[in-house]
Amino acid sequence: MKFLRSLSVTVSKFRQGLLKLQFESAQLDRLSLAFVGFGLVARLVQYAANRSLWFDEASLAINLVNRSYGELLEQLDYGQAAPPLFLWGEKLAIQLWGNSEYALRLLPLLAGLISVGLFYRLAKKLTTGVTTPIAIALFASLEYTVYYAGEVKPYISDLAIAVWLFLLLLPLDRLRLGWRRLGWLSAVGVVCIWASFPCIFVMAGVELVNFCKLPVWRLSGQQFRTWLLSRLPLYAAWLTSFAVLYGTVIRQALNNADLVNSWGERYPESWFDIVWVLDALGQFFYRPLGFLGFTDAIAMVVFVCGCVCLYRRDREQLALLNAPLLITLAASYLHKYPFRGRLVLFLAPFALLIVAEGLTFCLEQIAHRRRYRAVLAIVALVALLVFPVGRMGVKVVLPQRFLFDHIRPVLDYMQAHWQTGDRLYVLPSPQQQFLYYRQRYDFPPQATLLSPYPVPSNRSLSAEELDHYRQDLAQLKDQPRVWILMARKRPAVETALLEELKQWGQPLDVVKQPFAVGLLLDLSHSHKFDAVTPTTEPPDGSPP
Repeated sequence: MKFLRSLSVTVSKFRQGLLKLQFESAQLDRLSLAFVGFGLVARLVQYAANRSLWFDEASLAINLVNRSYGELLEQLDYGQAAPPLFLWGEKLAIQLWGNSEYALRLLPLLAGLISVGLFYRLAKKLTTGVTTPIAIALFASLEYTVYYAGEVKPYISDLAIAVWLFLLLLPLDRLRLGWRRLGWLSAVGVVCIWASFPCIFVMAGVELVNFCKLPVWRLSGQQFRTWLLSRLPLYAAWLTSFAVLYGTVIRQALNNADLVNSWGERYPESWFDIVWVLDALGQFFYRPLGFLGFTDAIAMVVFVCGCVCLYRRDREQLALLNAPLLITLAASYLHKYPFRGRLVLFLAPFALLIVAEGLTFCLEQIAHRRRYRAVLAIVALVALLVFPVGRMGVKVVLPQRFLFDHIRPVLDYMQAHWQTGDRLYVLPSPQQQFLYYRQRYDFPPQATLLSPYPVPSNRSLSAEELDHYRQDLAQLKDQPRVWILMARKRPAVETALLEELKQWGQPLDVVKQPFAVGLLLDLSHSHKFDAVTPTTEPPDGSPP
């Protein structure tokens, strides 16, 4: 009882503080601009942290480095696919500023910074009052809207293009379009389709709502012809551009077995697969929206509240914000585009505006007479707004928290301490990164062995898996200095694996970085390999 009484007093004080803040916050636009600044700083700090490329980035970077502009239009290696204009922009950055992480991430950084400004315009256009700074705070600080502004992939540029097209197409609910505007929108659409694969879903969604807003069935014959003539050139240009892109680029990507197989489980099994759509929408709030842990469930409830609020106040806006999501879901049901994770990051701005509407509703409940409503509202506000802003603030202050799979300093250390006769054994997880980075180092190809056996990232090795690694490492038995490179392991798995490896030889040195480790072992006196038959012969001098 004492605890409940104390909690009640705390909630009451928190309510009073929030009500006072709401009453005194006359300069909401300044608050919005402050969150815009925070979002820009977070993205710049992440860029400056200069994280090593991780597996997926390295896979794309190898294509960018080793291919010409024309070859980038062909099927990419390592299960990669990206829009041609994004690939060409990345290739140009490498040629202008060198093959470095900073050059590779410059285009995503610019897209991330621009997206913050575009989202500010979108929020100002579609929201009012306290909803505006709430929406901008979410976009500025949530995990993945920030993270993908620092990844060598097209997802953040997809998002920026989606918001830009949304803003451009909003006013197209009028009956007649001028030829100048028609030409401009046609050109923009044609180019954007080559810069972002999913932008077609935004274009289709907004135009579908614009079409429904016009009572076409009530138009006279002359009015309908006017509408049709003002739209046909626009749609013809867009569809022609998409058809050429599909025939020259997308079709080749769909022939990539690795890529298609990775998408296989992301599609529904039938049109009546309700479990799939519920699971897909549930995961959507975790990634890409970035409501981590238990907060994704709270975000789903708040999203529904936001939909209800918009339905009562502005059904047209509700339809506009949900149309791209529904079009993308339909494409996924047709097995044309996966509705999962980073591939649907471009939908995040529209969903976050609805979540912001729901959080505004929660804010209004704080003044409600029934205290349980106030408690639930405060929980939602803290979980969905305070936590993300605070977590991103900590990362801005401690930039090392942006780092993971940080193998570059590990390779630097290995290179600095490399001795004649050393061997390097690379576990599967960091192999793509190693293939990208090895051009910067002098590790002899004949001294390098790439392991074919995967290491689980979230559990310890089984006895069978340990036997596989013993057989593989037996190729290097009697070697006095063997470097072992690993990455992409959770701390508990990393610790357990290190302890196991240290039993196979005498540890001489170890270097650790966030989610990356280099271990130096002396295997010359180890008896762990006495009864083990090597899986293959030792490296013969040919590059792995």
